[in-house]
Amino acid sequence: FVSIYHADDIYEKDIAVKEIEFLTNNPNTGAVFSMGKIIDRNDKIIGAHKLPKELRSKNIYVFNDIFKNILQHGNTFLLTPTFMARKNIFDAIGSFTNEGQFGTSADLDMWLRILGKYNIGILHENLIRRRENGQGNSYNSLRTDRADFFKVMDHHLTDENNIAKFV
Repeated sequence: FVSIYHADDIYEKDIAVKEIEFLTNNPNTGAVFSMGKIIDRNDKIIGAHKLPKELRSKNIYVFNDIFKNILQHGNTFLLTPTFMARKNIFDAIGSFTNEGQFGTSADLDMWLRILGKYNIGILHENLIRRRENGQGNSYNSLRTDRADFFKVMDHHLTDENNIAKFV
């Protein structure tokens, strides 16, 4: 199994156990994420990530489920620091795309490429307290370039294999 953990976030002690258990119990699922709370630099809870209501009735998803909700809600629920995958999926889909192509959204491209070949799971539990760096709003309000998110979405919207999943 491969996980991505961030040094400044706080993880529940059983996140790895729960995600390994989920992947073990769901052999056709390539990766799993969880939900989490948002904390400030003083560890105070200031919010929580929420799963879109359209996704709350199950915990295993296909490309179409996730892609439609990302188009509608943005990438607000596939939390990179909660990601865990089977090691062998990287043999099938490769590594992260060069950041030059998708910048800060290279992780979203990876999640969509995984979904192109595997189901993913989302645990409906807050297994992380993700630290908000306090720069998100100022960065977004000052940017002059197109958001990296749109580069990824445009790339996957022009992929004929992905378009076929919507038909």
